[in-house]
Amino acid sequence: MTLFFANFQTGSAQTGDVRAAIEAFSRLRSRACCQPTRNLQSLVNSLAEYYDQLTVFEKRFEQTAPQHLEGFKWNDAFESGKSFFGKTQNSVSDIFLERAAVLFNYGAVLSQIAASQSFLTDDETKTAAKLFQQSAAAHKNLTNDLNPETLLAFSNIMLAQSQEAFYRKAYAEKLNPKALVKVAAQAADFYSEASKTMDLTKNYWKKEWLNTIAGKAFGFQAIAEFHGAQVRRFYFLFYFTHQR
Repeated sequence: MTLFFANFQTGSAQTGDVRAAIEAFSRLRSRACCQPTRNLQSLVNSLAEYYDQLTVFEKRFEQTAPQHLEGFKWNDAFESGKSFFGKTQNSVSDIFLERAAVLFNYGAVLSQIAASQSFLTDDETKTAAKLFQQSAAAHKNLTNDLNPETLLAFSNIMLAQSQEAFYRKAYAEKLNPKALVKVAAQAADFYSEASKTMDLTKNYWKKEWLNTIAGKAFGFQAIAEFHGAQVRRFYFLFYFTHQR
């Protein structure tokens, strides 16, 4: 890192300036990647700030030989022992993988904030749906950097949860059954697609995850059929009444 930041300096730059730049960058990474916190919004902000800095420095890192960079250390995201990198802890001197790992965590924390909503109010439900969509976008943007099938599964799971939040909102607002059929059916489709993509990388996922996502797909299919039956019942009663 010393040699990297030295490349930014002019001939008259002091060693202290380089050291200060290294320390500032390290503190930023520490806040974003290494310090556990219960304040998820603060963590999201730190990840976004660090990601922005990585993007700014990316071209410079490209021009810097890998041996001039200290490895960026990351732990495995999967408790199963599987990893995007092939082992549970990794130290890589690759700015692109560092940026990808930060974006992965950013999407993961967004989903945590979304899941932490109580869904008791309209605003909370809309917030959850929006955050799940943002998380899906973050994971989808990573498919060129990490395992594409696994990241696509993450993205599909987030989209499914976003649609589930929309269903909760629609049901709470007592939308007519015909509208609820569409919302529930879309949630079922998203969960079904998520289940299919998870099956492509079964070894990464806990069995509970696989069962939960598959169960939600079947559950929302059943909900859609239930609302469909309500629609058919309404038309049957309407037709029967007008035939008498």
